[in-house]
Amino acid sequence: MENGKPLIVLSIDTLKRSVDETYPLIIEVMHYDKKRRLDTYYQVSEKEFVRLVKSVLLYTQKGDVHDAMLRYLLDEIIAIQYAITFLNSYVTDFTVADILKLYRLNQKPFLFIPYLKGIIQEYKKEGRKAKARLCSSLLQQTIAFHHSKRPLYFIQMDKKWLEAFRKYLLKLEISTQMIDSYWLILQEIYANASSEGLCAKFINPFKENAFPTLSELKCEFTISDIDNLFGLDLSENPELAMARDICLFKHFADDMTFMDMIFIKRDDVYQDNIWFRRNKDNRLCLVDNNETLKRIIDKFTFTGVYLFPLPFERKQEYGNYFFKELRWYNGELKKIAKLLNVPIKKVPCL
Repeated sequence: MENGKPLIVLSIDTLKRSVDETYPLIIEVMHYDKKRRLDTYYQVSEKEFVRLVKSVLLYTQKGDVHDAMLRYLLDEIIAIQYAITFLNSYVTDFTVADILKLYRLNQKPFLFIPYLKGIIQEYKKEGRKAKARLCSSLLQQTIAFHHSKRPLYFIQMDKKWLEAFRKYLLKLEISTQMIDSYWLILQEIYANASSEGLCAKFINPFKENAFPTLSELKCEFTISDIDNLFGLDLSENPELAMARDICLFKHFADDMTFMDMIFIKRDDVYQDNIWFRRNKDNRLCLVDNNETLKRIIDKFTFTGVYLFPLPFERKQEYGNYFFKELRWYNGELKKIAKLLNVPIKKVPCL
């Protein structure tokens, strides 16, 4: 520091000892006898602090680190060092305040809450009001759970954080359907952020995640089973007949997922093709509108916007309406499987 070289120091605030004998973990940046501190969201004991310091000295690449706290600290240190290196290259004299200012500018894209706010604004501009409302609800719950003035980085959202968030939502007596809706949104956000390079270098918490995800049921039909399904007389049970037609449509449309199928509009069927955007990755796809599919589609003579007249109103892509429809379809499909005596299995709904 005497030679004008900035120092990054990992420390604990010994003046703020907690009841469990842990201390706030802080990072101090020193330059020209001035120092500024960066608070972290961690509390550690003196023993844990010694272990952390040794680990920080050992590891130079975050990709080799599986401990969330250590990954976070290494990420912070690298970001501060980047700011120092940048200032050294272009400025002859700078202060510790300049270091932290550049550090915060560089860190902003990696913050979860501003990123989610930006997504909400995009949905509003696109007129996707239901999706924007769901994301706004997720934002409010995330802020309430985080309950801190400190920023929330993507890197903090590891498996433990997500498990704690789910428990928090369950304590609020939020329905499991809504929690699953939040989960689908979080997965989508993480995938988008990864594609933009904002969290691709971190370990994806969703790969190791043990949360229940919504599934749809699928019958394992043989060719004779399909013939029998076509021949079933379900005229006295219109809902079961509708589920049968949906099942056949999905089968002959290259096993299209239920979620992709229910949002196909009548205008999406043209030029002997059925066009749709796959919810999994938003990719534009098409299915050949063959004679079998035409035969199924022609059964529905209603003039609604969507291709299939499901018993629930479709007001949003995620949330209670989608889950009601999927539960209804799974229930009817079990009845069909029982009628035909065919095996049934669970598959992802996306």
